[in-house]
Amino acid sequence: MQTRLWSPPPDARELKARVDSILRRKRDSAPPGGDDRNDNGSLTHEPEKPTKLTDTEIRLDSCLKLNQGRVIGYRELIGAVWGGRKVSLDTLHYYVRRLKSKLLGNRIVQQRGFGYLWA
Repeated sequence: MQTRLWSPPPDARELKARVDSILRRKRDSAPPGGDDRNDNGSLTHEPEKPTKLTDTEIRLDSCLKLNQGRVIGYRELIGAVWGGRKVSLDTLHYYVRRLKSKLLGNRIVQQRGFGYLWA
């Protein structure tokens, strides 16, 4: 025998009462200041706060910015960021994706098969 956790309301009035109750609880739990609507009623979004970069992301970002406008080969970039450590291309691509997601705007451009450039 199965136990029902929720049963549908028997009529439209009860359904409306349940929906109103849920909406009232949602409205009462809203943060002070209401929603993010401006004067003309459209939603506004606050600019994202800068995300903290890891040490590796900072080195990668610095290397790309120092060579702005020049394509840096994958191996050259790995050598500059990780020094003498042996790092795979997958690791480089992973950190570049993370850096691109944290930076506002998409200024890092990949030259497939060769390297990256800060545009």
